[in-house]
Amino acid sequence: YIEHDRLRKPSTVATYRSLLRSQILPTFADQPIEAITTAMIESWIARVDRTPATRMKLLAMVHGIFQRARKVWGLTVNPAVDVEKPPLRSTGDIEVFAPEEVWALVRAAASEQDAAIFVTAAFTGLRRGELIALHWRDVDFAGSVIRVRASYHEGVLSTPKSGKVRSVPMAPDVASALAKLGDRREQVGDDDVVFLGDGGSYVNGSALRRRYDAAIKRGGLRRLRFHDLRHTFGTALAEAGVDLAVMQALLGHAHVDTTARYIHLAPAHVK
Repeated sequence: YIEHDRLRKPSTVATYRSLLRSQILPTFADQPIEAITTAMIESWIARVDRTPATRMKLLAMVHGIFQRARKVWGLTVNPAVDVEKPPLRSTGDIEVFAPEEVWALVRAAASEQDAAIFVTAAFTGLRRGELIALHWRDVDFAGSVIRVRASYHEGVLSTPKSGKVRSVPMAPDVASALAKLGDRREQVGDDDVVFLGDGGSYVNGSALRRRYDAAIKRGGLRRLRFHDLRHTFGTALAEAGVDLAVMQALLGHAHVDTTARYIHLAPAHVK
């Protein structure tokens, strides 16, 4: 339904499938849908060992499944409606890299290309799929900007998450890292990807995440997520006093409420 009727992004569909298989089906697959109760859902969600945000997503999925069953198959009750939602962590709990941690991660990278990916993620806020989809035509060295036109996830090239093309400033450190990659002997035309995967194709996102995790371990760094490099950029914008609407445009958020999380970060979270 979300893939074909609602036309959600491939990355969103993949996340839903993963959570369905790993979290929802192991508990509920053998239950008749009309036998599942609010108490059963509350007991299950309390046992899920995931972040509060992921648990909220799981509840939303279960709620959606029951709503679809009511609309299409005549189920009379949605037991997820009365489930007490788990508390979300406060926006101040967003974790970011300190500058010295970014450079420690870069030094621990397995290759010059991975180092460039980490620098670009931390100083432009591009999502992983947007980094993978970056082509040389999107990198404007003269104008010191990167144009975010696409996202790549599990073999599918699509628009960025917000559905809009955006431009972000290219910091000198990012320009330097990308320029070094541009010195390679081949595949530096406008239609070539900046970050090369096997055979000159797109980088494998899962393999990149594993290399990132390995670099975190080699560098003796906190176990922050790859996505926290993006949070690092968002926090830096907030600390610099960038206007909220400008921040929203640079980060490619569809809703300003998402951007506003960074405004309320405690200074202690930024080194």
